[in-house]
Amino acid sequence: MLGAWMKDQNSEDSVAGLKFVQLSKNRAFHLGIKMSPYEAMFGCPARVGLKSTSLPNELLDEVETEEDLERLLDAEPASEAATSEATPTSEATPTSEATPTSEAAPTSETAPTSKRTPTSETAPTSETAPTSETAPTSETALLETAPTSEPYINNILRKRCVALQNLEVQANKKKKQSDAKFSPVSVGKTVLVPIPAVDRSRTDSRNVSAVVLEEKNGFYKLGTTEGVIRCLYTRSQFTPCSSDLVPLESVPSTEKSLRQITSSTGYNIFK
Repeated sequence: MLGAWMKDQNSEDSVAGLKFVQLSKNRAFHLGIKMSPYEAMFGCPARVGLKSTSLPNELLDEVETEEDLERLLDAEPASEAATSEATPTSEATPTSEATPTSEAAPTSETAPTSKRTPTSETAPTSETAPTSETAPTSETALLETAPTSEPYINNILRKRCVALQNLEVQANKKKKQSDAKFSPVSVGKTVLVPIPAVDRSRTDSRNVSAVVLEEKNGFYKLGTTEGVIRCLYTRSQFTPCSSDLVPLESVPSTEKSLRQITSSTGYNIFK
């Protein structure tokens, strides 16, 4: 995708195109989660273009160049400042001068409540009620303190739960298809294990004859006449043989890697 973007834009700056490729991938529909990765992460579809800004639609119709957009963006904070000056609420209601509570009711002299009820000594609320420890989880506290953000957070959690359920459905479907294609193999059955190209030369054998020693949770432990293969295999990584060529008694207890078994006698034509 990055190469296609560089070709379309006639540019050699691959770093500048990474953000566009990233946004394209995050906006793409995912078959597993049945939504885009951006929507699963933030709870809403990705917003792209001028329609996602705070500018009115009637002003967006007048935008033709970048200069027009910059002019509108600069004019928006100026209009907000003008509206704030038109309604001076601080001058209309000077509450600090009209009600001088500090002179009219000097509570510190007439009613010295601090001497009669020393609440700071008798009721140390900070020690007896540690709200930081007994408080609920961070998500619950956020919903209680900021009720306006509750629908947004609930939407994010709901989207993520739906994405998780869709992934589980896809995993179960793939598991059933794999089980139908690759039938289980019993212990003692001879199988052929393909040797990767990096673990063999051109004169080496392409497969190793092995026998199933153990099966646990879908993983098979295989052994050869040279030793037990150190790694575990899934059912799709080997092919069963029609006849049993490697008996269980011929497998030594020593563990070896597949490369060591491949380089041993019997699998190399030239040593």
